[in-house]
Amino acid sequence: MRFAVARMAAVQATKFQTSMGAVPVWGRLESFSPDRPLLFVIRGAWPPTVGYMDPLADLIPEADVALVHLPGMHSTPFRDQTVKAFATAFDEVIAKLAHPRVLVLAISIGGVVALSLTGAWETILVETPLMTAPLWPIHPRFRDIVGDNPNAAEWVRNLFGTGQDGVENRDYRSLALDFRGQGTLLLGDDPLWPERPITRIPSLVCDDSRKAYAANPRFRSVIVPNAGHNIPKDGSGHILHLLHDTLPWRERGTPMRGSLSSEKPHGAGKEICSIP
Repeated sequence: MRFAVARMAAVQATKFQTSMGAVPVWGRLESFSPDRPLLFVIRGAWPPTVGYMDPLADLIPEADVALVHLPGMHSTPFRDQTVKAFATAFDEVIAKLAHPRVLVLAISIGGVVALSLTGAWETILVETPLMTAPLWPIHPRFRDIVGDNPNAAEWVRNLFGTGQDGVENRDYRSLALDFRGQGTLLLGDDPLWPERPITRIPSLVCDDSRKAYAANPRFRSVIVPNAGHNIPKDGSGHILHLLHDTLPWRERGTPMRGSLSSEKPHGAGKEICSIP
């Protein structure tokens, strides 16, 4: 039973059989070519039915765009509902797509799965939390979801540690510290703390998570102004900007369209950057 079900955009899904289970992949696979770079998009928990991510194939015509949901989201859940199982399945899908040049774009908790992939791909993480206990804005929402759909309880507990009686922290900081690709992290500037009445979900990347990212010089961080956790909605243009200017098919050293203020290249330090 799927935990999130919706009609996706006009692009059709093709099921890939993996050792973990079937993975639907949305994309125009009939026109894919290994001569083109692959943009592999991993969405997060309970993503909207139609949103900024869906038309990427039109917005990024230079690439073959393949979009996946975490198993259980708009797809049949795996028997093994763990980050490791999800990453194993996505590794197999990427291998079957057979593109030597890959950029991974991962949204929210989907980034934890991206960090677990075996390929050292260039990766853009959008508001990916590394510690789940501090995420006060979402735990009540997950309890409500599980109350309406008890089948989702294991999924929520495994990935976020959320239970009906409390929260057990899921600490993913070691994944960021061990990451060996090149990473860009987009962060909303609306801080997680203090706990307060909110009209939107603030950034879910707590200070300890940010310190873990900063400890690995392979990451650069970009603060998106006037954005909370939902950067695809609040700051979608910044994602598109990064996709156009940091994708692996662009010649290194090519001037970027537009500008990033206070930008430092990969490995140049721990400064948090800002996009105007």
